[in-house]
Amino acid sequence: LNIRSLPCNFDSLVDYLNLLNISFPIIGLTETWLNEDNESIYSLPNYSMHSVCRSERRGGGVAVLYHHFLNATPITDLSLLDEHIETTFIEITPSPSWDVKALVGVVYRPPSSNINSFLQSFADLLNRVNSYGKLSFIMGDFNINLLDTDAHTPVDNFIDLIYTNSFRPLIDQATRITPTSSTLIDNILCNDITHHQTSGLLHTDISDHLPLFSFFATSQCRAPYDCDQATTYRIINTDTMNACNDQLATVDWTEVLASDNAEAAFQ
Repeated sequence: LNIRSLPCNFDSLVDYLNLLNISFPIIGLTETWLNEDNESIYSLPNYSMHSVCRSERRGGGVAVLYHHFLNATPITDLSLLDEHIETTFIEITPSPSWDVKALVGVVYRPPSSNINSFLQSFADLLNRVNSYGKLSFIMGDFNINLLDTDAHTPVDNFIDLIYTNSFRPLIDQATRITPTSSTLIDNILCNDITHHQTSGLLHTDISDHLPLFSFFATSQCRAPYDCDQATTYRIINTDTMNACNDQLATVDWTEVLASDNAEAAFQ
């Protein structure tokens, strides 16, 4: 999630995670707006946090938060901080609740930075990530609109860079929606095709970016929450909406429309 200031939105983030009632093993944040004086204050309960923050200018910053049930270690040689790219990574080793070795990182490209310089830095980063030879996830706000491939050559170069390094984007819908635009600038990249994954978008007004998620199934994953709990949801698409309209059309609404009492009409 692009949090657009963790100090300002910390309480809202905690409330939102409590509302979801899911203990995500790992949470990635961009634009934390943290600094060396306050980064230790804004860690979520039951999580450790590794962050990279700016020291000479405002804004930016990335953080990866990992649940205490994970065995995780920061990878300092994959941490970058310059005007083109900001990154932080952790390495996860097997534990009773997690049975694979993995790298997980967060990347942020400032929107005003030179995109070609970012692509050069990102290419070097992917090479170094691949040198570890592990399952890898890279979350981030790349500020490169993947929905704009027909008109923007740097976007094509970014996509080529992802796939040539054996990664793939897990998100294919707009992640930042305004009254005038819809852009896919946030994503989760993964270099694995063997495990089942479920990815998508969540909704909250904490930021003008939508939160992303990806659930990754390992053969012996034992998460600290009830994975067998049934979850019900509505499938909303053209077919289901048409079916709903057809059912509504079969109802006689005469008495409802004629009533002056809203509560009586509801009954």
